[in-house]
Amino acid sequence: MILRNPFIRSQQRRQTILAYNPLSQVRFKSTTSSDKTRTPQSKSQSQINEIDIDDPKLRSSIDQWIKNFKNVDPINLKGKFEIEYARSSGPGGQHVNKTETKVIIKLNHENWSNSRGDWLNEILFDNLIKNYYSNKGKLKFPYLTPNGSVLIMSELTRYKDKNLKDCLNKFKINFLKYSKLPEIKSNDTIEKWETLEKKENNKRLNVKKIKSDKKSSRKKLSYSFD
Repeated sequence: MILRNPFIRSQQRRQTILAYNPLSQVRFKSTTSSDKTRTPQSKSQSQINEIDIDDPKLRSSIDQWIKNFKNVDPINLKGKFEIEYARSSGPGGQHVNKTETKVIIKLNHENWSNSRGDWLNEILFDNLIKNYYSNKGKLKFPYLTPNGSVLIMSELTRYKDKNLKDCLNKFKINFLKYSKLPEIKSNDTIEKWETLEKKENNKRLNVKKIKSDKKSSRKKLSYSFD
């Protein structure tokens, strides 16, 4: 029996994740102060795949893609998936025990990656993956498996055609839900939040000062009798 080195195994797993994760190839443009401190070389490298998600024209094209995708009948997406049928444990009595009404649709790792920029918007795809790996403890795209595939099942009804449509509809709804880009904040909104934050900070400091004064006033007085 040959024992595999756990370090090598972890390195192989890390390489698999990096090869799958499309965010290793695409970066969202950031306007933070850290950009000013970058060296000229690193800055030029980062500009290769930078995307300004606040660009009005880009936002407009994404909104149009979302509108078109919402109007697509889910059943028209079935050609993008591998479809399997199985016996269901859902409603339907003996019918589901005799016929294969449960539907399973799949996108393997390669087909899921190739869907980016093909029939799925590449920016929304990247944002979905970004949210999946960065939102610790928060809701994530529920159909992404650990090996980078997509798997959706449905046994909602006793009819496999309806269950197939339910699977495809789940994908459609949840893709839009978990790939949603953050809203663009106007200058007025930013100034408003900065003012509120400043007020809350001043309030906190005043409360802290009052507590400090109370503690100092409770100090015991020392008496000396000569």
